[in-house]
Amino acid sequence: MGELGFVHLGQWGSGMPDWRDVVERDQLRLAGGLLVGGFLVLAIVTQFFHPSGDEDDHPVIFAEYARSDSWIAVHFLQTAGVLIALGGLVLLYHALELRGELQVLARCALVTTIAAAAIYAALQAVDGITLKQAVDAWYNASGAEQDDRFADAETVRWIEWAL
Repeated sequence: MGELGFVHLGQWGSGMPDWRDVVERDQLRLAGGLLVGGFLVLAIVTQFFHPSGDEDDHPVIFAEYARSDSWIAVHFLQTAGVLIALGGLVLLYHALELRGELQVLARCALVTTIAAAAIYAALQAVDGITLKQAVDAWYNASGAEQDDRFADAETVRWIEWAL
């Protein structure tokens, strides 16, 4: 055993692995854990806690959204899950950068990951905050105001779909 507890293996010659190999291996494990863990959080929250139904039947689904007390928390957790997973991709970028290989591809992936995080955060702001406010206003309105509020909620829905 070497002074850091590594067993001598012939591929490293001196008995000690190159520090980059150790860091890379740890980063790759953590990156994989973040990717899987983040998307697992997203899947669990979406499957078990997000109100669901026919997304095209706006009166029915909007009423379900309006009755949801956990709507904002669910969308916060969905955002956290996606950002955790995307953090795994950023860590993967750093592992590839450390190796000095595939740097162009790694940088393109990093930029794409950052853009995806920004777009997803905007989507969740529209869906998690704006749509909730719009459907609540529609659900609590009466008379002619209800038609206007419903049109507002549909507009927000379409903006969400566009994102």
